[in-house]
Amino acid sequence: QKLFIDEVDLQSTRDNVQDGHWGTGEITVKDTSSTVSERSVIISTSYIAHVDIENPVLGISIYSPSGQGLVDANTYQSKKRTGSIKKGQIIYVTWEIPNIFVKGKYRISTGCTDSSMRRTLDQVAYSGSFRVNRDTPTGGIVFPQVKIKSFKYSKSIQKTEALNG
Repeated sequence: QKLFIDEVDLQSTRDNVQDGHWGTGEITVKDTSSTVSERSVIISTSYIAHVDIENPVLGISIYSPSGQGLVDANTYQSKKRTGSIKKGQIIYVTWEIPNIFVKGKYRISTGCTDSSMRRTLDQVAYSGSFRVNRDTPTGGIVFPQVKIKSFKYSKSIQKTEALNG
């Protein structure tokens, strides 16, 4: 992920970056919004096609308050074929992510590539953000629900030697 961000930063100094967008512009991110609940974060993004294109890959990334990449998701990973998109069509994608986040403000990055994922059609490093305000009993950067698969102890008490001899 860091490598990709470095690449975007490098490209943004020399290529066609306009209004925070980087890429060919064949499809562009139109709007991104988010809603946070106790159980999930919903991220909705719309894209507009400026050419006819087959099966573009649409995706999002979420970055921690300190800038660490936490979540990457796209239509390819989700096994969702986007199909034949016609010039002028608006594509709407809504993502639901379990709310595993600790208190803080998270940055959303959105983008899309061609079907080979080799050509960036649009990348927006800062499409939006969301805030989590709940307190969590962890020092970690995420707080997923972790289930204990097994818990047991021996039936008998073992004699132990003194620690220092």
